[in-house]
Amino acid sequence: MSSVCVVMYHGIDTSGSVISTTPALFARHIATWQSQGIRFLQLSEFLAFVQGTAPIEQNAILLTFDDGLLSVYENAFPILRKEKIPATVFLVSSFMGKTNQWPGQPSFIPSLPVMTWEQAREMHHASIEFGVHTATHPRLAKCDEITIEREMHECTVAMQQALTSAKRVRAIAYPYGSVSPAVEKIARERFTVGFGTRVGKVRANSNPMNIPRVDAYDLRSEVIYGRLFTSVGNAYLSLRGTLRTARARLRGA
Repeated sequence: MSSVCVVMYHGIDTSGSVISTTPALFARHIATWQSQGIRFLQLSEFLAFVQGTAPIEQNAILLTFDDGLLSVYENAFPILRKEKIPATVFLVSSFMGKTNQWPGQPSFIPSLPVMTWEQAREMHHASIEFGVHTATHPRLAKCDEITIEREMHECTVAMQQALTSAKRVRAIAYPYGSVSPAVEKIARERFTVGFGTRVGKVRANSNPMNIPRVDAYDLRSEVIYGRLFTSVGNAYLSLRGTLRTARARLRGA
């Protein structure tokens, strides 16, 4: 049976941080999945699958990039453009052209540059899609409803103004995977799909407002990324999901 996996990247760089994948490893991911005949989905195809209107007949991946880091433009975009591979990038609107040192950023995350609106426009014109990652990257589940609405609205408006040929913004990725029933409710009024950080693959009946993803950090070994759609990959993702849930509970998240 075919399955769909949403892969979550952040930086494509050599900083060695937990949110970074080296350009060489990213290239190996793409080459391996291409050689295995895995299909790369456009966001519209993924939405149709989740909504149950268009089944996926082969194993497929949706590539996503959170934060809109400059390294995605510099190191991932050339490969995606050359190979004609679709992807979705989630932007933090108030930090475009700055760095990822937004309020609440953990101290172990290095300061990394964020792409400019001009660079995002270049990617958009090359068929890369964009989604909301809020205005200032807060933990939405800890915000009041007014703040949640403002964070989503300001980012959406900024994207629509900067990416003038953009269609309606259809997707949000929740910063830090921070989501609650209140966050989902507000997101559902504005977007078609919301992406979290729960580990797992996607089914046609998955909750469209809290889609699970696979963190690129968990795809450092070819034993895993080369067997992502096998029983080995499924067992590994199940284990990672259990461990992540346990850590979240210990933190009281």
